[in-house]
Amino acid sequence: MKDCKIFVLIFTCLLFSCKEEEPAILEKDSLSETFSSKHFVYYYSKTDKDIIDTVWQENYYAWLVEQLEVSLSEKIQYHKYRDNEHIGRVTGKSGNGFAELGTYKVHTIWNIDNHECVHVIATQTIGHPPALFNEGIAVAYQANYFKFPEFIPDWNGQDFNLLSRNYKQSGEIPALDKLLGKYSYWEYSSNITYPVSGSFVRFLINQYSLEKMKSFMAICDFNDSKDKIHNDFYHTYGFTIENAWSEWENFILNYTSVASL
Repeated sequence: MKDCKIFVLIFTCLLFSCKEEEPAILEKDSLSETFSSKHFVYYYSKTDKDIIDTVWQENYYAWLVEQLEVSLSEKIQYHKYRDNEHIGRVTGKSGNGFAELGTYKVHTIWNIDNHECVHVIATQTIGHPPALFNEGIAVAYQANYFKFPEFIPDWNGQDFNLLSRNYKQSGEIPALDKLLGKYSYWEYSSNITYPVSGSFVRFLINQYSLEKMKSFMAICDFNDSKDKIHNDFYHTYGFTIENAWSEWENFILNYTSVASL
């Protein structure tokens, strides 16, 4: 009887070991197609009918690295997905896109992408600061410069300075202390925090130079405590982040139209 049980156990193990493993990614979801342009390697699925605009992407890249005064040693790997469900099944992450930290990889559902490209380029060449500045630098440079002859502060087709002014007047902007928290930042709608972050970072760059912002970002880490953020900011700028925030609030409250930035 004991031998019979052992035989059944061995047979069962063999049966399961002979089963073919389920593919990690369905064939329709596999980013099996690929091609390259000067600064990108593109990956997409056979069933994706949304053609990547490589001309736009290359022109944006050239504009961005010139604006940030940086250069990359590798091509950006542009992983294009059909939709939110597709990117979720393949990467396990929800949303429209993300930059894979520590790599040159962009994951996106869009046939052009500016926001995630800023993240890749900034983190690889400047630093990976706390959320307020990490999202701020991305929004501050996600200009659709083909639509306009010069830089326009844009968030989903709207001037992010005007959006920030409206949010300030309606009392919807979270307290600075909340925006500096590595967890509390994400407790609020990105439709508020992202344009606010972009407006604040762009204000600092315009008022106190890109070099100051880059110096600050270089000594930061995404997971920094509030105390470290305060200390690093004061070390870089020579005044408190609260003072900078008050200056910015005054700026947006008096902001009336698109400026040439």
